[in-house]
Amino acid sequence: MSDPIDDPTDAAVPEYGAPESTIPEYGAPVPEDVVAPAVRSDPLRGILAGLAAAVVGAVVWTLVGYVTGYEIGIAATFLGFFVGFAVHKVGGQASTGTAVAATLIAVVGSIIGFLMLDIAVFAKDEGLSFFDAYTFVGSTIGWPEALKSTLGVAIRWLFLALAGWGAFRIVTQQSLRGGSR
Repeated sequence: MSDPIDDPTDAAVPEYGAPESTIPEYGAPVPEDVVAPAVRSDPLRGILAGLAAAVVGAVVWTLVGYVTGYEIGIAATFLGFFVGFAVHKVGGQASTGTAVAATLIAVVGSIIGFLMLDIAVFAKDEGLSFFDAYTFVGSTIGWPEALKSTLGVAIRWLFLALAGWGAFRIVTQQSLRGGSR
């Protein structure tokens, strides 16, 4: 038999009726006066960071599409993850409200990304600069019609849903793990 003093399983078992704060987790007792640090929360800053992330993501997505000539729809999902990460990291402890805001920002950012990508492809096909194509679409076709055309492609709705899901998932999953890290 082993000596009871050397047996680590006996040392880790609290006595009956011991307060929970004194139960050792990894062999070290937790003092009762130790308080976990407060998690900061600033949802407005988080939402502003999400807006900035959506704009940056849409511009990068458009540039990649313009250079390669391909529409990379899965980039909408990455934009959603990027927005969710920005909202969580800058905003701190998440709530359902910030998760919903991140979802809306990601979907709107992805719509803007698809619209800008359509303009970039049009510019490349017609030999125009992006800004000339942007002006042409605004003055000739009209923005409501351009938006209707952009959202008329069925597969894009899947990518919009994935963008919203990605943002919501990142914000809520991080908050369930204990807040800001």
